Amino acid sequence: MTKCPCCASPRIMSRNHGRTVGGAVGTVGGVAGGVASAWRGATAGASLGASAGVIAGPAGSLLGSIAGAAIGGLVGGAFGCELGTRVGEAVDENLLDNLECLSCGHTFSRSS
Repeated sequence: MTKCPCCASPRIMSRNHGRTVGGAVGTVGGVAGGVASAWRGATAGASLGASAGVIAGPAGSLLGSIAGAAIGGLVGGAFGCELGTRVGEAVDENLLDNLECLSCGHTFSRSS
């Protein structure tokens, strides 16, 4: 059991600031990257489909492009959030004072 190095209280809380920020930044980056990739693929597919003859017409091509970008954004956001959260956890454990004593307010890391 971890105890506060100042007052020896066992009432300890993890702050997880790195994990929170990493998850948010990863989500935003993942959504942006996913939408951009899906949009590039959709435009390439739409131009290829236009030369080959689009079955659903221009409206189908537009809806397919938008749906592809939305799904790409969701998938990219999920992967980005997971990666950002893991990086944030590593930052919390190795660089930040991630633990806070609820009795005296002292912040510290596990290694101290």
